[in-house]
Amino acid sequence: MRILVTGGFGYLGGRIAQSLSAEGHKIVLGSRTKQQSPRWLPDADVVQIEWNEPEFLLAVCDKIDVIVHAAGMNAQDCLLDPEGAIEFNSKSTERLVKASINAKVSKFIYLSTAHVYCSPLNGKITEESPVLNKHPYALSHKIAEDAILFHSKDAKNFEGTILRLSNGVGAPANRNANCWMLAVNDFCRQAMESGTIEINSPSAVERDFFPIELLCKTINSIIFLDNLNENIINISSSRTKSLLQIIEIITKRAEKLFGFKPEIIFKNNDLIPNKANLKISNNKLRKIVKIEDNLELEIDQLLLKCNEWFGNE
Repeated sequence: MRILVTGGFGYLGGRIAQSLSAEGHKIVLGSRTKQQSPRWLPDADVVQIEWNEPEFLLAVCDKIDVIVHAAGMNAQDCLLDPEGAIEFNSKSTERLVKASINAKVSKFIYLSTAHVYCSPLNGKITEESPVLNKHPYALSHKIAEDAILFHSKDAKNFEGTILRLSNGVGAPANRNANCWMLAVNDFCRQAMESGTIEINSPSAVERDFFPIELLCKTINSIIFLDNLNENIINISSSRTKSLLQIIEIITKRAEKLFGFKPEIIFKNNDLIPNKANLKISNNKLRKIVKIEDNLELEIDQLLLKCNEWFGNE
């Protein structure tokens, strides 16, 4: 199949593109800026997307079978520019959905966020849980979700699927992906750059972490499934780990791979246990793909890439 991956040079988009290419699909990487086919995916086509031009979007969607929409503003940028968040995350997504329907794209897979539910995430969460978060990042994604559901409701031979992601863990496809502010990536980079890991957040805070490979496999499964019958699916491990537990895994794997154990430096030594009792259900996900605990494998690959990219700086 010919698959357009928007945000194809980004953290998740790049990994998804690599994975789908390995499955034999022809990949088109969508980018807001002019780019060449990257060394990490040399057989991919590249298109610069003009998000405000409906006719241009229609042309981009021509002869595309599936769209994986991974482009979007991150949480920090959304907070700084709420209007920009609505314009890009919400309105541009709606324009792309309309274009994809008109171009007879068969499937539209949208990467949303579990943070649409609430902030901070807490308690048991299913796809039917109320959506309460008004942060510009969550709100702009929810508006985009609503647009996808609305336009796909009556469209023939078109399926819109929304994936609500918790916290993906794994190496980016390229060093320049905007992902080094994320906790696990930052910890691994610190370990390889300085031999230490400085933690500024309370180390007992718990989050749901999933291996990025799980997301890639889910998308590939959705592409081939007929009559999915699920519009919204949580991508999660359905269990939590504290930041300290994640760091302990990183130090253990660094010792295994490189023969040294990074020193942990606590800048905020708040060890009060997290009382959120977070559990993001992945029951719907389990009907689509086998869930494997590959978190350590993803951390290994992330450490190896950090050593390659940052270890000698």
